Amino acid sequence: EAPLPSEKVSLLVTFSKCIESSIRQFYSEQGAPPERIEQLAGFPADDFVAITTYVITRLNRETLLSELQLLYDLTPEYDLSGSEGYCLTNVCIAMNFIMQKS
Repeated sequence: EAPLPSEKVSLLVTFSKCIESSIRQFYSEQGAPPERIEQLAGFPADDFVAITTYVITRLNRETLLSELQLLYDLTPEYDLSGSEGYCLTNVCIAMNFIMQKS
């Protein structure tokens, strides 16, 4: 477990990179040429949210929603710029979707 909010946000970035890496690997295994893999790996945010939503539903983290809210509340705004903020926002969108469907 990452004790600091900044470390948890860094884990979300790593999580996002794992998703991107998995997409690259999938298309590589399907025989796609390298230049096509690069195009496909830069997928739109809607696709990333959908994949993130699926992955979160496979987790058994009952406290994830409250942990995400704490991250937003405790992480300084300047730490949420760039990929950190993007990743946290996407995970929060996915969680909100899951909560609405529950």
